[in-house]
Amino acid sequence: MNKIRLLLKYIAPYKWQAFYSVVFNILSAVFALVSYTLAIPFLKILFDRVEMIQHPGGFQLSIEYFSSASRYFLSLFIDRHGQAGALLIVSIVFVIASLLKNGFIFLANNSMAYIRSFTVRDLRKKMYDKVLKLPLSYFSDARKGDLMTRISNDVQEIEISVMSSLTMLFRDPMYVLIFVTYLVITSWKLSLYALVLLPVSGWFIGRISRTLRASSLVQQQQLSRLLSIVEETLTGLRIVKGFNAEKKMQEQFGRINEKYSKIFRRIIRRYYLASPLSEFLSTIVVMALLYIGGMMALGGESNLTPDTLIAFLIVFSQIIPPAKSITNAWFSVQKGMASIERVDQILEAEEKISERINPVSVKEFRNEIEFRGVWFSYNTEPVLRDIN
Repeated sequence: MNKIRLLLKYIAPYKWQAFYSVVFNILSAVFALVSYTLAIPFLKILFDRVEMIQHPGGFQLSIEYFSSASRYFLSLFIDRHGQAGALLIVSIVFVIASLLKNGFIFLANNSMAYIRSFTVRDLRKKMYDKVLKLPLSYFSDARKGDLMTRISNDVQEIEISVMSSLTMLFRDPMYVLIFVTYLVITSWKLSLYALVLLPVSGWFIGRISRTLRASSLVQQQQLSRLLSIVEETLTGLRIVKGFNAEKKMQEQFGRINEKYSKIFRRIIRRYYLASPLSEFLSTIVVMALLYIGGMMALGGESNLTPDTLIAFLIVFSQIIPPAKSITNAWFSVQKGMASIERVDQILEAEEKISERINPVSVKEFRNEIEFRGVWFSYNTEPVLRDIN
């Protein structure tokens, strides 16, 4: 949760755009549901199973009333225009619902594009301003290559892995919530089976996700070490050549480069495993629900007719793509969280210059300046050893 708070901190200035995106995504999910459930009247018309209703009854805020009203208007259309005319009307309504759904998707994505571009812009500016404010002692403790990696690669990783996934994280949960609500209203028993089967598949995906973030953090650390070696080699190339240290630098670079490559391959394997694994598990869940729902319909389940079962499975199958997108987006976010942590370490670094307690005051230069027993290291790796 602390990592999610870091992400929310960066997008907080654009909360209204996030709110608009959520509203537009809800509307797009509603019209998507309307278009999918139009399969019920379409199938009823095709198989001549429309129940003729003379009056839908008094208005009530309930599913039963809206279901009765839809059957009433459908029977009215068939009575006036015939089955062919009713099919045409259902098709037109489907096109309108699809148009509205995609229109609201565009508006939601447009709001998210605003958040993505300006959040990354602000992050780059904050990083650069922070570097200018940090004391010189900070740059003595940190390698320039590591700082360059955080300012360039880590911010780029946030833009690619995290910000690009926000669109899916803001959109797809709305779809899942609205579709699941419809499934529960249609058949709570069959929905209960679905809600039991889905978490089982989600557990397997979650195990991969937890290991991915830890590996990504190690990967970014190794990349920083690689760039630090390159930066030190370029700035101290005369010293390297003067002391014939080329072989030593090559060995050091080769070790870190090989370690980085192994970690990168491991991350890519896990990342590519997520999508096919979730699709395979989703197929198992759909076929299990098809069998269970078919047995319930054959057994005379009152509110689960064959056409309702087909609509149920259509809507449930439409839960799978956003659920997969949430999984993939969460993997991308977990991969980018390591970069967010590294960027936040710089943004939260202490700016104040610490003064030594009871410093020795030197008012004049006498004889000489002597270096005796001087040691210096980057973290735990010594650079100078007992220099006199």
